[in-house]
Amino acid sequence: MPITPVAFLVALAVQDPTPQLPIEADFEQDGLQLDLDQVKSWNIDVHALLKTSYMVSPDKDVDGVSYDTARAWINGTIADWRFHFGMRADVGRRLGSGLTPPDPSGDGLGFFGVPKRLGDARANEVWVQTELVEGLDWLDTLDLRVGRFKPPMMASSMFPETGLLMYSRSFIGNDWDYYQDGVMLRARTKRVRAWLSAQNGADRMDQDMGLTARGVVDLFGDGVNYNYEGAYRAEKKLAVSAGGAMHYDTSTSDRSAQGVDVRMTGGELFGLGPFSLAAEYVDNGDGLGHLYSYGVMASFMLTDDIECAASFEDFQDFDRVIGADLLRGSISYYIAGHDVKLQLAYASADSNAPLVDDETWVFGLNFGI
Repeated sequence: MPITPVAFLVALAVQDPTPQLPIEADFEQDGLQLDLDQVKSWNIDVHALLKTSYMVSPDKDVDGVSYDTARAWINGTIADWRFHFGMRADVGRRLGSGLTPPDPSGDGLGFFGVPKRLGDARANEVWVQTELVEGLDWLDTLDLRVGRFKPPMMASSMFPETGLLMYSRSFIGNDWDYYQDGVMLRARTKRVRAWLSAQNGADRMDQDMGLTARGVVDLFGDGVNYNYEGAYRAEKKLAVSAGGAMHYDTSTSDRSAQGVDVRMTGGELFGLGPFSLAAEYVDNGDGLGHLYSYGVMASFMLTDDIECAASFEDFQDFDRVIGADLLRGSISYYIAGHDVKLQLAYASADSNAPLVDDETWVFGLNFGI
């Protein structure tokens, strides 16, 4: 049965670690009795993120402050189930084809200084997850997830928003940065991670489905951290992880795809300190070589808290509207890890889409709590 927001907020408010007199209180909701000690056992965590930037796009004669992303997450555990509730509001998450005129009343700037509104906050990511198998000799964990989540396709699309190295996600990652309802199995062994999902697919709520299978193998070391890009806090010893994925949409072959990605981190590169290298390739549409995109990225730690990075992408979108060669560079200053950091990023694109064929400077703040 549903628990009212009032009951939920009251339960959070009483989580004070100082000694108190016993609380004799519970809430009755449609026959469900919820006591406060039970709520405390849920181990609820609340997180929030604001990304804001000052953007300059010389060719468009655009400059100003942009509110780029506002997000909030609630995580917790009830019995053997982990739950996740995420709210998300973004500016210009999709690239836009150049066919739609910019919104002059926009309160943010999307890719390459295109004015856009900060979208309404939506519950994009909502799921529950439970462990089906644990601690076998050949299988560490097998989880079942039910709800709304991203298709597990490319590494660059699966990074959390706080873990991005270029302030914005890569074009390839952005292409798969969407959420759909479905179910997913996740498995992990010592060196292998695997995902298998069935979601609504391109026809949304109709009969057809989008099926995604992904696997990652840690080839060297303990593998590369898959919660963030780059070399920050990377292990000193060499680590290499390689992944591959396939996506099949039963309603249209134009939304099917296959892709591979490789990531590497290490303690030192030519005396420059910890480094990272990454490459990804995705082939969209019906058949191999039909509509491919690829990208490469490299970074190194200049100091313990400053990371320099560069990347190149040759991108083709699913709709065959945007083709772009994108060159980017960034300097990240970590104030409190990936949660709080300043980023100076430059991007230059050669594209057939007028709104993307431009260059942009971004000075951005990531502030997460």
